[in-house]
Amino acid sequence: MKKMIRQAFAVSLALILTGNTMVFGASRFSDVPESHWAYSSIIKIADKGIMVGGTSGEYKPNNPIDKFDTSRILAVAAGYKYTNLTDAEKAEYNNAYEKNKGIFNSYKASFTKWNSSADKEIAYLLEKGIYTESDLAQFVIKNDNRENLRALSRQEAAVFLVRLIGKTNEALSANYSDTFSDDGKISQSVKPYVYYLKNKGVLAGDTTNSFNPNSAVTRAAMAVMLDKTLSIKENPDSANNNTSNSSNTDSESIQVETITGTIERVHTSLSAIQVKYSGGDIKIHKIDNTAKVTVDGAAKSILELKEGMKLEALSKNGTLIEVKATSSSSPSSGSETQTGTNENNNTSQNNSSQTSKTTVDQEMKNDGISEMELRTVAGTIVDAKSLTGGNKLITIEVKIISPTGGIISEGQNYTVTSGTKITRGYKDTDFSTVAKNDIVKAKVYGNKVYYLELEEKSRQLTGTVVDKRTESVLGTQYYQVEDKSGNVYEFVVNNDTVLRRKEMGEVKFGDIRIGDTIDLISEYANIVEAYAYGSKGYSEGIIKELHITSGGTYIMLMDDTGKTEKYYVIEGAFDVYTLRVNSRVRLKLDSKEVEAVSILQEAKANYYTGYISSISTRYFILRSTYGNTSDTIKVYYDSNTIVTDSIAGDTVSVGSLYNNMKVYVTFSDSENNARTITILSK
Repeated sequence: MKKMIRQAFAVSLALILTGNTMVFGASRFSDVPESHWAYSSIIKIADKGIMVGGTSGEYKPNNPIDKFDTSRILAVAAGYKYTNLTDAEKAEYNNAYEKNKGIFNSYKASFTKWNSSADKEIAYLLEKGIYTESDLAQFVIKNDNRENLRALSRQEAAVFLVRLIGKTNEALSANYSDTFSDDGKISQSVKPYVYYLKNKGVLAGDTTNSFNPNSAVTRAAMAVMLDKTLSIKENPDSANNNTSNSSNTDSESIQVETITGTIERVHTSLSAIQVKYSGGDIKIHKIDNTAKVTVDGAAKSILELKEGMKLEALSKNGTLIEVKATSSSSPSSGSETQTGTNENNNTSQNNSSQTSKTTVDQEMKNDGISEMELRTVAGTIVDAKSLTGGNKLITIEVKIISPTGGIISEGQNYTVTSGTKITRGYKDTDFSTVAKNDIVKAKVYGNKVYYLELEEKSRQLTGTVVDKRTESVLGTQYYQVEDKSGNVYEFVVNNDTVLRRKEMGEVKFGDIRIGDTIDLISEYANIVEAYAYGSKGYSEGIIKELHITSGGTYIMLMDDTGKTEKYYVIEGAFDVYTLRVNSRVRLKLDSKEVEAVSILQEAKANYYTGYISSISTRYFILRSTYGNTSDTIKVYYDSNTIVTDSIAGDTVSVGSLYNNMKVYVTFSDSENNARTITILSK
């Protein structure tokens, strides 16, 4: 299929090169009737020469798009030309390519499927800011020495399209309350882009209001998204009017409510708190920058909020606009403690640099704020650059653990001015020393930084391993570690890293378990040495979900209280295909990883492994692989069926299924309706 896509694009490119783009407005593709849901957009985008059909007169609307196809499409949409080039344009394209040639050579050396014919378009997009260098790592994936081109996902498309029309800052600075039903599956850093386009009418959910962020984008879907996105750029007044109308509609449905409960955790980095309601529900609420915060009746900042405090707050569409907290101690005692803390901080800063302190004091005085109003953001710098006018821009990525066990990651831009006090290891420094991967603590008001504390190159940290992963392209390995304050940091394990685990001595990356306590020494984001220790235990419950991917197999287990937890399976520990959803099991755990399973009560068979022998639009015939039997069953699927590519580790569309593919199917009922389909081999 991917070969067909490349051939189609080669034909499309040839047509562009020969200047035959104007004829497409008059033609109608043989496989896109006027009744097709994307017909209008396909014709518009074809008329513009952005996405055209082949010489056979077909558009192939249902074919997914890989990243090289995407690069050519986005480049043309952004103004890239193949004919009638001026000398300035030729120089621009060549300079972009030469600047990034080293990157392309690296990927070409690593992957035989790297398509060098798209290098100039990719370089053009890198220079336009539509791509970042990290995006290129998702073009080709390798598993077990097999390479595959990675299809464009819906959430990736959202990011690229917003960048295409230059609306990144607008997307990142807005608040969106109207979310998709599968919001939790959307990457946290991508949500602003997704909801910006949703608010503009570019993106919509399916019949269940699901966005399906990891589903592959087809040529038809890309045409529709491009058509609507470009209309925002071409008709900004119209787009603004639509936004205004949307806002008016939203304002009519604004939900303001009073919430009461107990503060379970304070995430100062995200300006958020985790609240346990009186009914037992647990939620994380963002606190608005303008929110009035009081503790025991006295005006305070979010820094004054502590675990265990009773809470009464006013929520506007889930964001807190007023916070009243009650501590167990007296108000005067709390105030004295805070005053002492501030005096200590001030003394330290005065000793460090009286001149800098005066400068930052003057900055806050000019802005009409006090140090009490500053909030702390702790995380990792993922970008740092200079702006026109002398100010600097840094992007700090913050990660926390959600109540359901997922990792919430958020990147936020902050402005650094000449009045910002910058220190590293309690010594004054300047912006020139700020680097990507620096671990920082910033004191901010709104999006402006007043104090920027950079960690020393070497640092020590004690925390809990909450996730581990191996990057699919270059094979880089990472641990995600949560510290005692609830902040989550990602560290790289490289060839020089020394890993040890209690009672095991020196170990490999996979031998350290999720749930282990870990003491580590790092240089920036790279682990130099780490020592981990875990605990043995058991967990009993009902298997609610079983996920099998190349990135790791995990079980969602519901205990007798109704609480569901995720447990990763130690690779090769046992045959996961013997497990059935809804079976009652006892898991033998090493920290939070499963090393053995005892089946206490087996559920009725609701899974099947086999090879697809024939396939239609509503069902496929599956040939069993159990024993010597050649039994076959008819498996039905629809838009609600979740299809996972275990080789790539991605959720894909049902269009990715084809004959002779080996799959693992779980059923939602006795009528052979597939709930999940996992692709095991291609």
